[in-house]
Amino acid sequence: MSVAKQLKLLFLHGGDCFYDFDAVTMNKEFFQIVNSEDLVLLISLDGESKSVVSVAQQLKLSHVPVISISKLKNSTLASLSTENIYMNNTKISFDNKSTKTFESTASLYLIAELLFVQYNLYKNQL
Repeated sequence: MSVAKQLKLLFLHGGDCFYDFDAVTMNKEFFQIVNSEDLVLLISLDGESKSVVSVAQQLKLSHVPVISISKLKNSTLASLSTENIYMNNTKISFDNKSTKTFESTASLYLIAELLFVQYNLYKNQL
């Protein structure tokens, strides 16, 4: 399951509306209904995905707050976002002969759970 779908399930469980879109499938109608009262969470491992950066640029022009999650502090996405959450992924090489590595994304799921918990603690203080 993608981390976006996990976030959606967590927030729905908490009684909040959470939509997950692929940046490639976002259309002009999305940008017509989202406003400065909404919050958009954008996830990109390197923070340089052209489609995600394009969405971030449009949201910034519309004054819509954005929280980004990426592993690079100096990414284009981070520079366009209102707030940034940086993660550190572990790269695993299975042998010394191969140039292929596996990059764990488990930290994304931990961040998702922490966002959910912190948001609900905040919401219960209101």
